[in-house]
Amino acid sequence: MRTLNSILLGAGSVLALALPLASHAAETGQFVKGSGDTIYWLGADNKRYVFPDDVTLQSWISEDTSGQVLDDGQLAVHPIGGAMTVRPGSYLVRFASSPTIYVVAHGAMLHAVSDDLAAAYGGTDWKLKIQTLDVALFANYRVGQPLKYSSDFNPEQEANLAATPDAEITNKLAAGSLTKSPSPFRGTVSFVEDPSSSSTTKVYVATVSGSNAPVNNLRIDLYAADGTYQISCLGTDRCKLVLDTTAVTKEEKLRYYAVASNERGETLERAYSPDIIVTPQNELPQM
Repeated sequence: MRTLNSILLGAGSVLALALPLASHAAETGQFVKGSGDTIYWLGADNKRYVFPDDVTLQSWISEDTSGQVLDDGQLAVHPIGGAMTVRPGSYLVRFASSPTIYVVAHGAMLHAVSDDLAAAYGGTDWKLKIQTLDVALFANYRVGQPLKYSSDFNPEQEANLAATPDAEITNKLAAGSLTKSPSPFRGTVSFVEDPSSSSTTKVYVATVSGSNAPVNNLRIDLYAADGTYQISCLGTDRCKLVLDTTAVTKEEKLRYYAVASNERGETLERAYSPDIIVTPQNELPQM
C-alpha cells in the first residue's frame, strides 16, 4: 500500500496532478495537499476533509483519481470540515483494540458481522481482506445494529450511495455527526442475573446506568474472572452473557466482570457478576 504522500507525489502515481499557480483558486471536488504529508478532500462546501490513514484513503481512490498540490496559503483558505471515513461497501474493518469485524454503511455507520457474514461479503479469503483501523478513529463512526442476514447489507448499493467523498459527507450530515462524550466519563455498571435465567441456561446482564455518554458511543466488554475475553456489545447500554450449563461434569464456581468504555477508550469502574455455581445438573458456559 502506498503512503499518503506517495499517492500524490510518487512516480507513476495513481493521481495525475496539476501544479496550480498561487493566484489560481483550487477546484473543489478533488484530492489536495500542501507542503506536508496530509491529504484532504476539498469538498463542494469549500472545506478540507482529512484522510487520517492509508486505509481510508485507499478505499476512495481509483485509476482515474486526480488531485492538486496547493501552496500552503491556498490550503489555509479552506477550513477543516472533519475527517473522512472508509468508503461504504469497500472493506471489512476492525479496530485495533477489538476482534469485532464490521462492514461500513453510508453515513459512516458500522455494523458488526459474524464470520459467516464476513465470508459472504468478502469471499473465502475474507480474513486476508480485513483492514485494521487505529482505535482513535472509532469516534469518526456511528455504530448500528449487528447484521443477522447477508441480505441486510448490499456492498454495491452502499458504494453507489457514496459514489464520491462529497456524497458521503452529505450522508453523514443527514445522519448527524457522532456526538462526543463529555469528559470525564461518568456512569455506573451493574452485572446481575437476568429473570429469564433457568437451571439449564444461566443469563447475566451487564448494564450501564447514569452515563453521560450517548448510547451509540458505549462499549461493554465481558470477561471471565481470569481475564479471558467473552463478548463485546457496542452501541448499547446492555450486554448479555448466556451460559449453557447442560454439559457440566463437575461442580464449578464461575465469575465474570464487565468493562464499559466510551469512544475515547475511557472506562468506568468494572462490575463483577455474582458467583455462579454450576453442578452436574447445570451447564458450563460456552466459550
